[in-house]
Amino acid sequence: MSDHCSHQPDLFSMVQSGRFREDLYYRLAVFFIPTPPLRNHPEDVPLLAEHLWKNLSKRSHKVLPSEIIDALKSYPWPGNVRALNHVLRRLNEMFRTNTLTIRHLQTALDIDMEKKTPMEESPACEKEIMLHRAQCLKHLKRVHEVIHAIQFTLQLIFEDHKADRDVPEPDHTSLSFRFHDLEMLCMHPLLFYTQKLFNEISGLKGKINYLLNVLQNDSKGAERYWIVEMAEAFKQALSAIFEEIENVLREK
Repeated sequence: MSDHCSHQPDLFSMVQSGRFREDLYYRLAVFFIPTPPLRNHPEDVPLLAEHLWKNLSKRSHKVLPSEIIDALKSYPWPGNVRALNHVLRRLNEMFRTNTLTIRHLQTALDIDMEKKTPMEESPACEKEIMLHRAQCLKHLKRVHEVIHAIQFTLQLIFEDHKADRDVPEPDHTSLSFRFHDLEMLCMHPLLFYTQKLFNEISGLKGKINYLLNVLQNDSKGAERYWIVEMAEAFKQALSAIFEEIENVLREK
């Protein structure tokens, strides 16, 4: 019997001592399906990883390199195949690059496993640095999503979509919520990784706030401000976030 199974409660003994219902025990005992952790059968990891990755990356056509498969095989998995699937899903969703490396995998593991079982032992200070990078990547991804959502809603407001009946009316309440999300994200400047990016996003936040205030009383003035200032500001900010993510990944 595997180590995983040996830690399970002895239901038969519990029935004998009156601590578990006998009828329920025999109902459960009909099917006994042990699910040992992946670390107990690493030889199965490559085949499982390739199968899961094929399903996850259907649209992106990203290839799972052999070095990542080898690293997954040697990783001391605390769980079963669901843990492997979760890490691969995170890896596919987080990185748009078609050339994945061990560093991308380590970042996905750092976020989802909270560094409880790192791939390699490192000094404490190095572990803290790696964890901080993983937190920054997660934060930057969220900032990118929120800013992109605000940009999309403002485009619906100011650009000529009224003639297209298939385009939904912009949701001003949703816009307010998104701006509030951005304010909350900007309360953590260290998670922007560099002061330069934090200053740029803070500047964009100020411009969005001004635009929303103008929009309440002067729609024409708000539209002019959107055309002159905001359209290009959004483009630059989103590009800067993406570049920062790439910089974090290149750090050693």
